[in-house]
Amino acid sequence: MPLFVILAAVIGTIYYERVAGYSREEAYFCALPGGLHIMTLYAEERGIDIRRVALAHSLRITFVVILTTVVTSTVVDLPTVSVEDATVHIDELTATDAIVLTLLGLLGWVIGRATGLAGANVMGLVSARPPVELVIAAQTILGANIGARFVGEKIEVLTRAMRHALGHVSLMLCLAATFALLLNQAFDLPILTGMLSFAPGGMSEIGLIALALGLDVGFVATIQLSRLMSINVFGPIVYRQISALLSKK
Repeated sequence: MPLFVILAAVIGTIYYERVAGYSREEAYFCALPGGLHIMTLYAEERGIDIRRVALAHSLRITFVVILTTVVTSTVVDLPTVSVEDATVHIDELTATDAIVLTLLGLLGWVIGRATGLAGANVMGLVSARPPVELVIAAQTILGANIGARFVGEKIEVLTRAMRHALGHVSLMLCLAATFALLLNQAFDLPILTGMLSFAPGGMSEIGLIALALGLDVGFVATIQLSRLMSINVFGPIVYRQISALLSKK
């Protein structure tokens, strides 16, 4: 995964800078296959116009999920998978889980403010997931905050971003397929499992596809989580180091 992240960042940055014509800073944050909100947050904190970054990541996730589903459905029949059993509603949360989740959220906020990094706390202190109502509310607020930046923009901005995002996704899926083939040769890992493990889409969506296919969801989720966490933690650090080196020249 570290090698995949490095290659993805280099290839994506070159693509967005040379082909799309973005600035190097925009290209870097558009190229990192991390979370949409995290990448736009980091870009905004560094004074970068987040509109291109937000479009690049939202379209990347959309295209990856669509293309992955279409490709896998041509290989096997995808059964209908319900996510209701994996959903936790706010009235189902115990008092202990609610308190621990709240404390972990506050701890993450304190650490994030102190270190300048956004991340997650995985300590095994609680087995519950955040209630779906709170997740929807948070995503709506964050999405509205990003979407409001596009008021008055022309449709050409979206169509151009779609072309570049499709080109970027094609490169990333080719890279994912390469790693899947290498893992198949080295460890006899099923190619489809490897492909979904490295597909730079949303972790939940890719996990559902793996679940529908009867693949090792734990393996796929672990690789996907390692990608997101490594990018979210080290992406800004690498950016600061590179910026410092370039400023000295």
